[in-house]
Amino acid sequence: VERSVALRAAEGEEPVIMPPQQVAGLELAAPGIELNGVRVDFLRSGLWVMADDVRVLNCEFALIDEAWRTSSCGAWIAGAKRMTMENCAFTGCGIAIAGPPISDSSAGLPVLTGMFEVGEDIDFFTTHTIENCYVNDLPLCYEVGLRDQVYSQPVGQLIAVQCEDVTFTSMDASRASIGIELAYCKNVALERCIADDAGIFGIYVAKSEDCVVYRCRADRGAHARARLLLRHRHPGPHGPPDRHARADGHPHSHARPDRHGHSHGHAVPDAHPAGRALLRQRSRMIFV
Repeated sequence: VERSVALRAAEGEEPVIMPPQQVAGLELAAPGIELNGVRVDFLRSGLWVMADDVRVLNCEFALIDEAWRTSSCGAWIAGAKRMTMENCAFTGCGIAIAGPPISDSSAGLPVLTGMFEVGEDIDFFTTHTIENCYVNDLPLCYEVGLRDQVYSQPVGQLIAVQCEDVTFTSMDASRASIGIELAYCKNVALERCIADDAGIFGIYVAKSEDCVVYRCRADRGAHARARLLLRHRHPGPHGPPDRHARADGHPHSHARPDRHGHSHGHAVPDAHPAGRALLRQRSRMIFV
């Protein structure tokens, strides 16, 4: 779509877009487009948003065949600013925020999945409005600018941007496109989290400084699970004084309310050898 138009479902209708293999259901490439009331059942990509001020409202996106999970994504927000996404649901997928598609001007810049720049402009990450959206019936949490806190609430997906001195702990963001995405963060700890069966990455940390990924698991993603070792004592904002200390505790549980208000008990392992990593330079990335 290369014009600033509104694409809305007719009253009482529920249109479904089913793109062929390897093709995105919709590519929104003009500023100010509105997409409202559409369902996209896809095999590789549901939606690409590549222009500013796009509105995506009351839509549903579903990966309809698990055989196509590798490299799948419900919605790419790529090189776009000020996107609004409200009242949308993702099944077996989620969203991914990145820089613009790779072009001749991308030479020398870090890239993501061979399709997009990582994102050199922080406004690609901080200017969106994402409200009342769900991934696998759990909240899609988009957090910008959190400071000095411990964050442990039920999520279907977490996107955290420009956060500082925050510990994200005991979350399960499995079966998303990118389960947990941290961008432009500083001194953030990700602890005892699970992000299995991701379409792209289970855990993705980019453009961040002094961030720790500790006792987290990201199995069966598009990339083999990485085993990363933290070689420095780093207390983190709220974490234990020695992140090499052995933990022999039992799994702990917390209630997981879904979009319908029901609660689900879920145990998060207290220790798992999936990966420990420390980022000291903003130019480095982790993806597992």
